[in-house]
This record gives sequence, C-alpha cells and structure tokens, in this order.
Amino acid sequence: MPAELTSFVGRSGELADVQRLLGQARLLTLVGPGGVGKSRLALRAATEAATDFPDGVRLAELSGLKGPYLLPGVVAEALGLPSRAGKSPIDSVIEHVADGELLIILDTCEHLVDACALLANLLLSQAPRLKILTTSRQALDIPGEYVLSVTPLGLPEGDAGGDALELFEQRAAVAVPGLRLTDSQRRTAAALCRRLDGIPMAIELTAVRLRPCHWNNWRRGSTTVSRSSTAGGKRR
Repeated sequence: MPAELTSFVGRSGELADVQRLLGQARLLTLVGPGGVGKSRLALRAATEAATDFPDGVRLAELSGLKGPYLLPGVVAEALGLPSRAGKSPIDSVIEHVADGELLIILDTCEHLVDACALLANLLLSQAPRLKILTTSRQALDIPGEYVLSVTPLGLPEGDAGGDALELFEQRAAVAVPGLRLTDSQRRTAAALCRRLDGIPMAIELTAVRLRPCHWNNWRRGSTTVSRSSTAGGKRR
C-alpha cells in the first residue's frame, strides 16, 4: 500500500461507512464523479482495516491500463506473483487467493467495468475469504455488490467552515509555508471552494497552482480570486 503524501481531511462518516460495509460485503464499490476522492477514501479505509486481513491488502491501480486483457496481469503483479511458464496470470491469481483472507483494491475501474466485473465475480467464487474493494464512476452491477456513493466535501456555510475549506487551507499552507489567512481571505477561499463544487482534486490543484503574486495580494487583504488561477483545477 502506498504511503500518504498529504494529510487526510474529513470523510469521517464515509470512513465509518466503508469500514462497516467491508465487514458485511465481499464486494464493495465506491462510486462517484472524477476527482471526488474515491481512491483516497478507499486507500485510507483499507489501511485502517488492514488488521482484519491476515494475508494482506493489495492495490491494483488500473488508470493506466489500455485493455481488459491486461487486467489479470496487473492483479498478479499487485499480489507479487512472478510470471510462470505454462500458467496464465489469471490461474496464478486464483491459486494464490483461493485459501487466503485478504483484500484486493481495484482502483479506477470505470474504463474496464465489464472486465473488472468478470474478474471480481470469478475470484470471489473461487476464494471464499477474499474481499474486493473497487473504485469507479459506475457500479460493476454483479450479484452481491454493495455500492457506496462518494460525494464532494462539505462546503462552507456562512461563517462555518467545512471540509472543503479545511482542505484548501491545509494545501495552501504547504504551497506557501507560514501562510495564515485573514477572515476576509477565508471568505474568499470559501467562495472558491463553492465555485469548485467541493471537488477535492479541483481544490487541491487550485491551492498549489495559485501564483505567488496572487498570494502576495492575499497577504495584503485582497479578496479577489482570478478565474485563470482556478481554471486548472476546474477542468480536472
């Protein structure tokens, strides 16, 4: 499992839901739009649940996969299985997981939904103690699948903050060490988070891409956020 490079913000309710559903389901899919934080939520939940899986938690990252025929090989690699002459990757995976109590994460399934559905169905039928956690923009739609919708971070309301604003402030403080927003600047940041619909990826990209001169304006109390400074995050 990859180590987290930045702090995890919010999602306490969703984390609890994932933990609860992992205890009930053998296949759980986190569904939501791009950039909403499905992968990050899955990784954090799996890390916290790692002690429930004596044979380990393994991540298969699928975003760069070009074709469904490559899927078994990627999963085999995630499991640390070497190539073996005369044995296909899918046979090696089935043999490895058959008696194991482990969790496999299939991350970013939306461009391979049918292939992931077939693979998940096959593995779960052959390995009674295996569990699979997937992230996708749509469900796999196979029997036994539990689906949890992942929504944007909570937006600021009035003078109250929200997870979206907390994320912006934390990432901005990394981009500009020592940055402390004034009340006026926090209101501007809150408006920006609402403009980005609370999508974590957009907020993170915006926080790190704002020009240094723009931060200088903020230090002087400016409350204007240019459209060009947020465009990068908005498109993702």
